[in-house]
Amino acid sequence: METLEEGADSEESSERASEEDGDFLCIEGMSKTERLVEWNVEVLSSLLEQIVGSRGDTTNQITTLSDTEKSIRTGGKTVLEQFTPIIQLKRFDVEELKRRGRPASVNIEDAVKSQLRSYISSISAMYPDNAFHNFEHASHVTASVKKLLARIVNVDEGNGLGAGSPSDSVDLVDLAGHSYGITSDPLTQFAVVFSAIIHDVDHPGVSNAQLVKENARWAKIYKKSVAEQKSVDIAWDILMSEEYAGLRACIYQTEEDLQ
Repeated sequence: METLEEGADSEESSERASEEDGDFLCIEGMSKTERLVEWNVEVLSSLLEQIVGSRGDTTNQITTLSDTEKSIRTGGKTVLEQFTPIIQLKRFDVEELKRRGRPASVNIEDAVKSQLRSYISSISAMYPDNAFHNFEHASHVTASVKKLLARIVNVDEGNGLGAGSPSDSVDLVDLAGHSYGITSDPLTQFAVVFSAIIHDVDHPGVSNAQLVKENARWAKIYKKSVAEQKSVDIAWDILMSEEYAGLRACIYQTEEDLQ
């Protein structure tokens, strides 16, 4: 059980991590949860801009993928049963990388950003007021993931790939190789950050072992990693709602990206 002192330390570290990024929005009149929602929206919006830019600033409706979207959740398999232990990331040639639009030149439609804000708000509301597994904890994990990704993705002296390092001649393809493709794949970056935000949605506040011991309803369905699998399913069901069709079209355009 987390003590009040530990909770305060967690709260302080969460705010400090966000403030160091310069992204934490301290807007007068907003609650802490509302500020955290805005911060998460800004983080994901930035990645969405990179995703759209990587495919040439095109976003079309994806009605042809509706059957695939439904099958992922209704195929009779649990999250762990659909889990792939090793994902082969895309590799891009240098010409394709050069043709990409710069994120700064990409404008996410207001309607899509509104859907993103609505989605994150819904997710935040589904986090119970637990001592630890709450929305502030999820945001803290997201801030940590963002920091770790920045160390992989950014070309600077800090990760050994910047100017003045032994890797002066590293080109875009080599850089992608150094990061196993993550540098050149904004969709993967988005997926990692998104996972951090939703990873404890509707957490019951007790361990999986306790849920299994109590023979809870969700334990009967998922068997193990009970709370985490439930969180993924809930977050996915919300994302698949019709009201977020524009957001989904911004995230993926092909069955390959959806999978």
